Amino acid sequence: MTTKHKHLVIIVALLSLVGMTACINRGVVISETTEPSAPPTPHATEPVTVGISDTPQPDLAGTSWEMTSVNGRAAVDGTRVTATFDNEGTITGSGGCNTYTYAYETTPPNFINVEPGITTLMACEPAITNQETQYFRALDDAATYVADGETLTLTSADGSTTVSYQAMQEATLAGTSWIVTGYNNGKQAVVSVLAETTLTADFHEDGTLSGSAGCNNYNSTFTVDGSDITISPPASTMMACAEPNGIMEQEAAYLAAIQTAVTYQINGDNMELRDAEGALAATFTTGPELSLTDITWQVVTYNDNNQGIVPPLPNTTLTAQFSADGTVTGETGCGQFTASYQVNGSEMSIGQPEVMRAGSECNEDQGVQETEYTNALATAATFSLQNGQLQILNEAGNEAVTFSGQ
Repeated sequence: MTTKHKHLVIIVALLSLVGMTACINRGVVISETTEPSAPPTPHATEPVTVGISDTPQPDLAGTSWEMTSVNGRAAVDGTRVTATFDNEGTITGSGGCNTYTYAYETTPPNFINVEPGITTLMACEPAITNQETQYFRALDDAATYVADGETLTLTSADGSTTVSYQAMQEATLAGTSWIVTGYNNGKQAVVSVLAETTLTADFHEDGTLSGSAGCNNYNSTFTVDGSDITISPPASTMMACAEPNGIMEQEAAYLAAIQTAVTYQINGDNMELRDAEGALAATFTTGPELSLTDITWQVVTYNDNNQGIVPPLPNTTLTAQFSADGTVTGETGCGQFTASYQVNGSEMSIGQPEVMRAGSECNEDQGVQETEYTNALATAATFSLQNGQLQILNEAGNEAVTFSGQ
């Protein structure tokens, strides 16, 4: 090989080496510049609470409300759902079926936190129970509130549940009538009223309290100052009842319980009496609307004008039916009677009843009862319809006859 050819081979070899080096370098560069970068980390987002007000909302303490809708649905006809916010951070009211006591706390501008508490456990119609379930859930979920003195709306943080109220008119106790649903039995327990018994409480405008304790009628007096109440020891008739079992013990416990009351609270169709320690003394609900006519009234007690207020003899039935045409008829225990009657407001007059035996025979005691009952009717001066009962009073203001509606 010539010297010229050797130089050419060397030059080609050097160029090849340079090319390889460049390729290697380019490969390194490509590796460094094309390596994929990590995807950007997404920023976490905080949940947004809806319904936050631009301005602070008024304090809820000391206010009472009646629900108008829950989750956009109006209150079920015939129900009253209520909420009273006190100064101690407690909400009390009726869910439409059961009463409840919850805790609450508000913070500016319009945040609210509601903690579930206790409720009664009565069973109601499906529609009412469903409404109550939605209402309690809306209370549990409440995160914000808006109030203007006339309306109140609670809304959950995500806006999925809402409950709306209107301001509830302050209820007064005087002039109201109630049926007892529970009472403190003196053993630190509130128990339901025995089946087949009715306990009532009528708070009259003149400050007197009267009603049925299940067996005997009772009378007392009461005074109120705001939500404070004092009830004097009741006086009652002296009948002894055997049925149902426990009725006399119930009567004694109820009459003792109402004397311990120091506060009362009316929530729609329900009322509570509480003692000095805040424990329930008795619970009440309103009675059904009644009409004098078109009902068969059965005598519970009557004034015999001798020994006092007595029940009908065993195995006898005394009744009265008031017709719209001004006649009253009924059973006397062994016969029937008819008489005329007139009413003017709460005033009532009944003519002397005419008795008809139609061949039926009465023993001596039944004959005496018949005379006493019809004479008691003839003494009627006033009447009242309260808690499923009709009570007729004489001119002296004493009981003439007390009936239960059938």
